Amino acid sequence: MSSEESCLLESDSDVPYEYAATVKREQVYERFSKSRKRVILAMVAWCGLIPLFVAGSFIPSIPQISKDLNSTPSITAGGSFISRVHHYCA
Repeated sequence: MSSEESCLLESDSDVPYEYAATVKREQVYERFSKSRKRVILAMVAWCGLIPLFVAGSFIPSIPQISKDLNSTPSITAGGSFISRVHHYCA
């Protein structure tokens, strides 16, 4: 197990100099096991789908929200867009 003080890539003194850069580059991809890579990929993919689910649940409710706020659907949707942009940019 590595810590912050330990080197992430092991040094290979028995590797010829011309292949040392290639070996170090390949060691980066061996840092995690295949199963850990799949878990990371699944988490990133799921996080990419969450905004679609949120938008899919919000968009059908815009007319009712507009009615409750005595507003128009375009203003309600625009306000939602502005708040999301502000959230990501802040």
